[in-house]
Amino acid sequence: MVVYTLSACGHTGMLQLGKLIQGFVYRNGLGPDWFIWNALVDMYGKCGSLKEARRIFDGCLKRSLTSWNSMINCFALPGKSEKARNVFVEIIQCGCYDVRPDGVTFMGLLNAYFELMTTNFGNWPRIEHHRCLTNLLGRAGKFEEASEIVNRMKIELDGVFWGSLLIGSTINWL
Repeated sequence: MVVYTLSACGHTGMLQLGKLIQGFVYRNGLGPDWFIWNALVDMYGKCGSLKEARRIFDGCLKRSLTSWNSMINCFALPGKSEKARNVFVEIIQCGCYDVRPDGVTFMGLLNAYFELMTTNFGNWPRIEHHRCLTNLLGRAGKFEEASEIVNRMKIELDGVFWGSLLIGSTINWL
């Protein structure tokens, strides 16, 4: 129940409630629990408190792939692509044989670099970049994230774009 509540706090940006729940977890000895730690990292990241997310992540004694992916996505959301990449390098260098990057890992990295393109480099991205990213998100079953990107786009969408999004999203249903 705590994990779901922390997740809801992250999705709605309710940082103060998330902090109260974290206090509840500590007071009642509910940690260390991988699920709760991951939920805390995710909640702080989504609420924009990246230093706190990283502090909790660094305090995890054993990190699962979900932990690593949560940290990458914390940095990817606000476009901190270099920090997201550094976390990826940490995965590779940690020597954790039970942690291998997966599709979620690479989706976080792609999101980070896409944000870098949109915020730092003039006329980027073009429709081809949007098409590629939304297609990848659709194929990964992340239709909600793909929809968010579509809603933020400031360019005119063509039929190829909509077809790419549709094909990407229907692959999961087949």
